[in-house]
Amino acid sequence: MTTSTAVRPTSQEQAAQFLGRVLGSSWLPPVRHCEIAETDGTWGIHLELDPDATRDPVRTMRQFASDTGADLTDNGHGLLTADLLTMESDLPVRVWHHKPSPQWPTPERCATCPTQLADTRHVRLVFDGATDDEARTAPVICVACRDRMYAAWPATANGGTTR
Repeated sequence: MTTSTAVRPTSQEQAAQFLGRVLGSSWLPPVRHCEIAETDGTWGIHLELDPDATRDPVRTMRQFASDTGADLTDNGHGLLTADLLTMESDLPVRVWHHKPSPQWPTPERCATCPTQLADTRHVRLVFDGATDDEARTAPVICVACRDRMYAAWPATANGGTTR
């Protein structure tokens, strides 16, 4: 008499099998990178959205979350995640997209003097209420010029006299 010794797959094996079945599925957004990872003792699938394969990655993430019922979360630091549990195997699936940070170009020289900004500390003069584009293109000055401006403001505000 023989007995069946079928081994039940571990959750890591289940995740690998599920990943093999779903890659390229129509419900899944375009993926750049995928991995099977353990988080808090549970194996799951982590998929990085391929931003080059879609016109608007954030919109794609929102549509994916809407279509699948996934919880969409923005951590406020550029990471957008859509989390769901697969119905067939209760495996957690996370699709994520790291939004690119805006580029803040730094000019070669201070806006008010000839100081090379690469050689010294500097600040960007961004005013409250500035849009991202205004902030990105705001003048950049060296700290010495900033300190001179700070010292001059009280004199200007008081009609040229200081208290």
